[in-house]
Amino acid sequence: MVKIVLILTISASFLFSKVNLLKNLTNYQKLVIKEVYNVGKTVKTNDGMTFEKTLVGIVLTESSAGLNLIGDDFDYKTKSKATLIKSSLGAFQMKVSTVKDMIKKYPKAFEHLKNKTDRELINLLLRNYKDSAKLAGYYLKYNYERKSKFKVFKSRYFRSVSNYNGGNHNEVYY
Repeated sequence: MVKIVLILTISASFLFSKVNLLKNLTNYQKLVIKEVYNVGKTVKTNDGMTFEKTLVGIVLTESSAGLNLIGDDFDYKTKSKATLIKSSLGAFQMKVSTVKDMIKKYPKAFEHLKNKTDRELINLLLRNYKDSAKLAGYYLKYNYERKSKFKVFKSRYFRSVSNYNGGNHNEVYY
């Protein structure tokens, strides 16, 4: 009986928090979430998995659905403020180097981006949440499908999300 009450309480508080979250979103944030969800359905792994819900979670977490577009601006190698090219940018807080990797790894998906300069990619990350969502989705797909030498991952999905958040060498997330 106590377990049932506890489960119902947790479920009710989760539902209440989701309703409050949706109530507090701007129309722009709701649009971003809707579009990101739709883009996420188009990025499929080899086994048919899609990342629409994951991408919505990432865009909410990383930028409050497109409101906070410049994130981590600290260069840990030089221990100083990073330039924009090394900062985490856009709705999905991606770095230009990661974007370039995805363009190289998936040339058909990103044909329209292959000749972009770093400056143009920075602007794309800051202004175009649909392309950013597609790039983020393909980054999740890449991490999901690749072989890993690390044995600490519980599943390929867990690995893809962990790598998105911290990279292969950020063991805090594992």
